[in-house]
Amino acid sequence: MLNHTSGIQDHAFLYHEHKRVAIDGNVYGEYLFESDKLPHSVFMPTNEDVIKILQEFLQSRFKPGAKWERSNSGYVLLVQLIENITGMHFRDYSKKNIFLPLAMKQPGVYDESRPKPENKVSSYVAKNGEFADGDYSPLNLIYRDGGIYFTMNDLVKWQKAWFSPSLLSEASLNTIRTPGLLIDGSLPKNVVKGKAYGMGVLMRLTGYLYTSTVEAG
Repeated sequence: MLNHTSGIQDHAFLYHEHKRVAIDGNVYGEYLFESDKLPHSVFMPTNEDVIKILQEFLQSRFKPGAKWERSNSGYVLLVQLIENITGMHFRDYSKKNIFLPLAMKQPGVYDESRPKPENKVSSYVAKNGEFADGDYSPLNLIYRDGGIYFTMNDLVKWQKAWFSPSLLSEASLNTIRTPGLLIDGSLPKNVVKGKAYGMGVLMRLTGYLYTSTVEAG
């Protein structure tokens, strides 16, 4: 699931394809925060709703390990595993095991509790020659590849954690940064040209060398 070779259908495409939510343009045009300018009566699925729609459409896209295709549903399922095993909500688990050990000051998980971070910066998109609200997406309450907010200083601490064994061991970091292979032992050919993919990590491919870059999501 972390290598995106699971074949599990992406929930964003399922919601879009079956018209469960209204999404403008690119189905991945998701933004973190709910807009205060739009009505809250619009259906906004949660992680629990994602599990339900995946159960409704169980057909895999392909045999696990047969190809590479991004699916953020894998992140939702892994979060569900963490919550089931630990008995903790992901926001509490993240605080105890990630945010506090990294001495982050104001991080958090945006979820169905709809937190209101202090001094939140709003985003805008160019639309029809004007700037429109860019914070809203009907998928904002789903925490998976995104759904975490930081200050810029916290973001620096998060980034540094992936290049030194401050949070994870060097062995774990090396595992994460190892390119994921298909079941035939080959690198996926449909990852971005000249790059390989580890566990949530996109890497430049130069001969046999890989330079890791943690995804912004």
